[in-house]
Amino acid sequence: MKTTRAMLMATGIVVWGAGAFAQSVVTLDSFNLDDAPAAAVEPAPAPAAAPQSCLLNPDQPSCGAGTGGSSRTFSLSDVVNLGIIERSEVEVEDAQGTVVRVEDRVDPLPSIDLEILFDYDSADLRSDQMAPLVALARDLQGIDFNRAQLVLMGHTDGVGSAAYNRALSYRRAASVASFLSGAANIPLYRIRSSGMGFDYLRFPQDPAHPGNRRVQILLVE
Repeated sequence: MKTTRAMLMATGIVVWGAGAFAQSVVTLDSFNLDDAPAAAVEPAPAPAAAPQSCLLNPDQPSCGAGTGGSSRTFSLSDVVNLGIIERSEVEVEDAQGTVVRVEDRVDPLPSIDLEILFDYDSADLRSDQMAPLVALARDLQGIDFNRAQLVLMGHTDGVGSAAYNRALSYRRAASVASFLSGAANIPLYRIRSSGMGFDYLRFPQDPAHPGNRRVQILLVE
């Protein structure tokens, strides 16, 4: 079995089938990345500076597209039109009691891209890819998920069929969702996973670029 499974089991995460599903016993204070076994794989690219802060503070100058934030923005209207969140869940009334239409909520949602490497045809979280996930989980603990939701959009590169990549990107987003649910104590029903395949390439001029393989995280409040 891969070192990924051994590492996850040691930190309170049980692996079922092809994905990693987090349990509530995960405690970030006891999660020591130095104890993770070395993996004989290519090193991960250096993450953008403090990407998790852009999810919580999207207005800071370092959080524009292609920097600490996401390479592509999505609004609440986009997320509803894509079928990721139901309209009835997010329609709200203003101070005068008038329903604010989803179509009018077109401001970009706070969003970050996490470049997480996966093994070929796998949705298992790798031990050498845990650092940004742990950092993000720590920050997410400060959000009230009784009213907020996370949307996780899995993206692939442009190699292979559309159907295959859409399914694979969904499984990878679901693996990240399961980890964040357990590590940050977020109810799993407050996290929506979606597989976008190669519909939104980060580097459209280079469909095979590894930077196209990522999980985009949006905060809906």
